Amino acid sequence: MDQFCKGSDLVYNSCLDLTQIPPTDIGILSSEDYPIYPSYSVKSNDNPIEFVLSSSSFHYIDLKNSFLYIRAKIVNDSADPKNEITVCEAFFASLFSSCELEINNVPITTNSNLYSYKYFLETLLNYSEGAKSSYLLSEFWDLDEVKDQKKTTNALFDKRLLATTDKSFEIIGRISPSVTNQSKFLPPNTSVKVTLRRSLPQFSLCGDVENLNFKARIEFEEVIYYVKKHAIHPKIIQNHQQLLKTKRFSYPYFHNEVNTFQIATGSLTIVSDALFAGTLPNFLVFGLVPAKQFAGDPKSSPFWFSSHKLKNATLTCDGDNISFKQIELDENNNNYLRAYTSLISVLPYNNDLSYGLNKRNYTKGRFLIALDLSATHETDRFRPVKHGMLKLELKFKENTTESLICICLGQFERIFQIGKDNTVYTDPSQM
Repeated sequence: MDQFCKGSDLVYNSCLDLTQIPPTDIGILSSEDYPIYPSYSVKSNDNPIEFVLSSSSFHYIDLKNSFLYIRAKIVNDSADPKNEITVCEAFFASLFSSCELEINNVPITTNSNLYSYKYFLETLLNYSEGAKSSYLLSEFWDLDEVKDQKKTTNALFDKRLLATTDKSFEIIGRISPSVTNQSKFLPPNTSVKVTLRRSLPQFSLCGDVENLNFKARIEFEEVIYYVKKHAIHPKIIQNHQQLLKTKRFSYPYFHNEVNTFQIATGSLTIVSDALFAGTLPNFLVFGLVPAKQFAGDPKSSPFWFSSHKLKNATLTCDGDNISFKQIELDENNNNYLRAYTSLISVLPYNNDLSYGLNKRNYTKGRFLIALDLSATHETDRFRPVKHGMLKLELKFKENTTESLICICLGQFERIFQIGKDNTVYTDPSQM
């Protein structure tokens, strides 16, 4: 039998390897979900929800497979029983305004009041349609089909069945400081602190109620962080301890950072201040929401992104008009496919998966645009670091009719290391 070309190795199909036996993984002896309770009472809306995790001398912490469980109810202090209140779309994303994570007393994620949008965009763009219609419903992911909360849709009807006034309901989902999306375990004798701060009730709840008359709130009855811990074979632990004498454990991950800028009523063109300065992100995803929704409006979702008659988006670096990214669109004339497909081009995780956005629902509340700044999307290697200052220029077909907020998510590559005595390093110059 001839080779296809010189240098091509001769092999046979793996189905013909009839003696092969799969290897046995002896590294993990057992796994268990450990319940971690908040450090402070969750009854008060003013208290942060703080969890302190610690591992023993032989347990490793698996943050990626840890889950936050919440049992809560909606309390409506309004005297009008007709004010029917339920949870907003992507409820789990809306619950918390910030999420901070420390490892061995070293901050890994910085405090930001835009955690809700970070969580929503990560989930919307990185999970398959199958996940959103199955296990993500455990965190009330159901997305609205219409903006108006007075119209009863399937998603809104389902939420009202599960979460209505004075009726306890439960949700469970992953918290998402970026480092929890990487799969490496944290070694023994590691301490982790997670701090969550709640969003305003009108940001997380919806109903046909004016904001000034909104008197509903979410009352937490029980909050538990189920942390996955693994008991590891003693020889592996000993090997890791030996490695730490000369090396460090490395944890590379993708960090998503959200910034915003405001667009005044009556604007035709707007140029942002520096969105990101210093290290440039791999890509930028942005969308527009009314300022009223951004602040919290029970009559509409904070995650309802529309085009608002945007006709051009240009991203520049240090004012350079040569190396820029630009998208032209006209939604009224069905000229928006370039914007729609821009999302696919920057998402390496789900290129072969349907993440539930199609031409129809894209223009109904999911109008997001991606601008790619990376030459490659390989996830198993770092890209060359680029520096500069990014600005985004937006041009509208007509003057904007209301104040808007542009939500911008940039993805960066990050790494932290754990060395001797469990010292944590986050500065690449120290690595």
